[in-house]
Amino acid sequence: MHVCADPTHIDYVLRPWFKKLYACVRTARSRAKKGGYECTIDFPYIYKMCIDQHFTCAQTGLQFDLDTRSPWGPSIDQVEAGGGYTPDNIQLVCAMYNLAKSTYSDSDVALFGLALAERYEQC
Repeated sequence: MHVCADPTHIDYVLRPWFKKLYACVRTARSRAKKGGYECTIDFPYIYKMCIDQHFTCAQTGLQFDLDTRSPWGPSIDQVEAGGGYTPDNIQLVCAMYNLAKSTYSDSDVALFGLALAERYEQC
């Protein structure tokens, strides 16, 4: 494959996204295998999801960041923990949201976020 060094060329601009999203899919497949979950998603599906979301978190609307250990990087979340990595059970969120959610629900994280925001408003 020819690698273009022109920063205006689509391959040059999107290559970091390809790498990051491929890593997300590899992680999901690995976790599914270890946990005995179904995994039917692939890179094209996740890439389209990211484009459809305008490279933002499905739950917070925050722009994804490509820095390696950024809490704002894209992460594939199982809507129902243990339900597998299938199109009807995943969402593309920022890593911080996925870590906060863990095995809880989206509404649990929303309640937590509201409580945290209210506490900061009082300061």
